[in-house]
Amino acid sequence: MPATNTADLLATNIRAALVSREQAADVAVFFPFVRLSREVVSPDGQVGIVKTCFRFDGDLVLLRGFGKAAADLAALVSSALHEGLTVR
Repeated sequence: MPATNTADLLATNIRAALVSREQAADVAVFFPFVRLSREVVSPDGQVGIVKTCFRFDGDLVLLRGFGKAAADLAALVSSALHEGLTVR
């Protein structure tokens, strides 16, 4: 299977897993890494990104790495909201 199809399939599955956790993120796959990110906007209109990543080495690592990355992203989003930023 070509890497592009594998990356697309992995990104789709990660997005579905995020939805099941009531989360959302932009998912980018750069084998062997996967980045989860969200845009944040300050009240004065400045745009930034909060992001985290994990290494994908297989299914078991995906579960452990994804779980930690999803929790890290949720913490970053919560912190951004607490600071008065808008999260997209």
